[in-house]
Amino acid sequence: MIRLALFGFLLGGACTGELHEIDDAGAAPLTFAPTIESDLDTLGCSASGGGLCHGGGTAPMHLVMGASDSVSLMLNYAQVKPRASSGATSLLLTKPTMGTGVSHAGGQPFASTSDATYQRWLAWITAGDPFGAVTASDGGAPHDLAAHLDAAASDDAGDM
Repeated sequence: MIRLALFGFLLGGACTGELHEIDDAGAAPLTFAPTIESDLDTLGCSASGGGLCHGGGTAPMHLVMGASDSVSLMLNYAQVKPRASSGATSLLLTKPTMGTGVSHAGGQPFASTSDATYQRWLAWITAGDPFGAVTASDGGAPHDLAAHLDAAASDDAGDM
């Protein structure tokens, strides 16, 4: 969302400088790691209690609770991504939302589509459900693990 900075004009003064576009987004891009992953833990989706949650039992989507290492994060992402591919009709949104007619054994924490977490997940899905960056285990700069794994898979395919 871009605005024009017209502060001089708005304050009643003359506009004497250049106009500059200001990026309102300001916030970090919405990604699976850490945002969506954290939401899944906060809502209890990745818990293992009662055999109904995605941290254990018979649930079809298996998640690692408190995933923080790159392997666990990527495993969780691989489970969530296929369920986050159809905008507002994605299973990731319809199952936990009341009134959708889609059953969910773990309950429906979203009372409506106006729930803040629902809206955040929808925005993430709409943005192409990006994975995000993970800090390198050696303390180096963050890197895009999904891109790294895609590149590694391409290299491996060339070796076959």
